[in-house]
Amino acid sequence: MQSQGDIGARSLRGRLELRQRTLRALVDTGLDAAVRSARQRMWRHGSHRVRLRHGLLARAGPGEPLPPLRRISAPRSLAVQLQLMALFEAQCPGARAGEPSRRPLVDPRTMGEPSWVELVCSLASNSSGLVRGATAKQNRVRQLKHALARLADHGMIEAGVGYHRFAGFRLLDETSAEVPYSVPEINRSVTVPAEFFLNGWVHALTDNEISLYLALRLLARSPGPVEPGSNLFLAQRMRTETFGFDRATYEAHRMLMRCGLVTVTMDPLRNPGDGTLSGSRKGTTSQYHRFTLNDDTLRQQGASTVIDALTRQLAGQTLWDVLPA
Repeated sequence: MQSQGDIGARSLRGRLELRQRTLRALVDTGLDAAVRSARQRMWRHGSHRVRLRHGLLARAGPGEPLPPLRRISAPRSLAVQLQLMALFEAQCPGARAGEPSRRPLVDPRTMGEPSWVELVCSLASNSSGLVRGATAKQNRVRQLKHALARLADHGMIEAGVGYHRFAGFRLLDETSAEVPYSVPEINRSVTVPAEFFLNGWVHALTDNEISLYLALRLLARSPGPVEPGSNLFLAQRMRTETFGFDRATYEAHRMLMRCGLVTVTMDPLRNPGDGTLSGSRKGTTSQYHRFTLNDDTLRQQGASTVIDALTRQLAGQTLWDVLPA
């Protein structure tokens, strides 16, 4: 009889292989490069950083609903990617934040000016694990409209009615469904390097990985005795009460570490493989993992970097191999 551990290991390997195939298809078909190029054309000489309101990522207080970025997340949905891309687009040169979008959903009206479907990157896969419709525009349009509907349901955008309800949708404040969007002030925002979008990390990472990464960026902005961006930690109470993270979301730090987006100093009392205390250490007070953000990694192409990380993991690389010396 197979143990639960054997079944779980096979299931994990299958998920890793599917993700690897999906990202490779994005790269091999040229879709990843095309989307990154479209974003570059749109951004042109924009600011080096994109600003996000704290309330997009963290609860306003104890007992409040999940943060918006957690609420809109759903399996196989583009909602998180699209929401972040809409905030990116609203901060591009010449954008008119708070007004109905003049960018068409599908077919660009002006040569060189991308439509919304050209700014998001995704592939669909069926239950057999086969990637389908790698560059089919109709598939991406369908996913785009589903994501827009989800954002509208959660008060992130204002849409119209009828068949063309998303044409000219209006972006709303990340934290208030009744206020048109405006770019937040620098001292009231989390800043994300533009390379996170331009180099494709926003579509190469999973929703959980994005949520954890942005939470760490928020913590790096908080005043404290440590240098910004280093020695960050997430206590369990903060993970659940402030950010609404479950264990799977927190464990996303493993892929962020494999990709080089963060350096993790592990709790020395815990097994880096599964996070458990060894039998001889039970009853000992554990410590927090400490995180350092590595912004230089954002200069690399996100999809290719994640593919490389998955390849090494599938070949047997353990977290011990990527821990700092």
